[in-house]
Amino acid sequence: MNRVTIAHPHFLKPAGATKVVLELSRQLVSRGIAVTILTTQTNPAVIADYQGIDFQCLSQRTTGSLMFWPTLPFFRRKFQRAVQAAKGDVVFAHSLALYWLGGLKRLNPDVPLVYYLHDLGLPYVDSQAELGSLSLAGRTIGRLIKPILNRINAKLLSQIDAIIANSQQAAVFFERRYQRQPDAVITPGIDAGVFTPTESKGDYLYTAGRLEKIKRTDLVIEAFAAYIKQSGDRQLELHIIGGGIEQDSLQALAKSLGVASRTRFLGVKSAQEVAAVAAGAKAGIFLCPNESFGLAAVESMGCGTPVIGVNRGGIGEIVVDGQTGLLTDLEPVSIGQKIAQLLADKDYPRLCRQARQHVLDHYTWQRSGEELIEFFKKIGGHG
Repeated sequence: MNRVTIAHPHFLKPAGATKVVLELSRQLVSRGIAVTILTTQTNPAVIADYQGIDFQCLSQRTTGSLMFWPTLPFFRRKFQRAVQAAKGDVVFAHSLALYWLGGLKRLNPDVPLVYYLHDLGLPYVDSQAELGSLSLAGRTIGRLIKPILNRINAKLLSQIDAIIANSQQAAVFFERRYQRQPDAVITPGIDAGVFTPTESKGDYLYTAGRLEKIKRTDLVIEAFAAYIKQSGDRQLELHIIGGGIEQDSLQALAKSLGVASRTRFLGVKSAQEVAAVAAGAKAGIFLCPNESFGLAAVESMGCGTPVIGVNRGGIGEIVVDGQTGLLTDLEPVSIGQKIAQLLADKDYPRLCRQARQHVLDHYTWQRSGEELIEFFKKIGGHG
């Protein structure tokens, strides 16, 4: 196999799906495989560290714009020409780029089409939480077109040669929803040389992710406030990494709960900066119930920082309860009790060591890259 063509909606924010695509591409390039990424738009700051990848922007609009979709037939033709020019041995599509693939199999019958599941099911169609995170107009449109999308999805999936899920949870969900078992599970990973432990811990907890409703950062703040009320702790702080449309409401929530002075909004950070915050924290808290994987939680554990995570979806899969952290329900008081339990654990250093080792054993980009290449070879992407 010599060349891979990757389709991904855009590279404007340092989000989880974006990081997965970029890191897997880096792994392919490091092994001598040429990678062309077809997208709509890129942010130079997001892609700056990923050298040797051919990014091709095909539109002035992203899939996040309602105006993109009426022009999809025209975009598809442009996309098809770009795929043919790239001459990839495999076409590897992600997220909403699924909808770019219509008709591609007829033009390239011998090139395997592979779809990567970043989510529990297909974007928006299968997630009420994701649909609920849209604006009122977006939710209304989503509900109206959902029956149409279901038919389109069924037709597109019939043209896909192989499906890779990013977790066992995603694979189980997809099989139950679409009566088709994914062909492989290849999890994301971390750069274990960046996400490393430190010798000392600060007096704070942290969370990381887009500040959007679906991530449930509000619940993290509520749980932190519940812990402070339960314990009377006068020192512990909560550090929040990320930016987004919910920041103002989250700051207002922290103020209303009396923890504004101990809640620090750090904004968007580089990988190195995230690693520094994660390594110095007593624990990472990740409560999004719709995560199919939970890359931020893996980064926390890679830094030797135990995780308090919701016992749902991918986070419930990657956190080993009592060994790399604690699993919890979504009640703030219960989560506050888990915080107290973790901080009082006499075996806390053991949790830190086991969290780090669990990641080294299961979740590195090197391992993910090797598994991806072997899978491409298996399905016939030999060039």
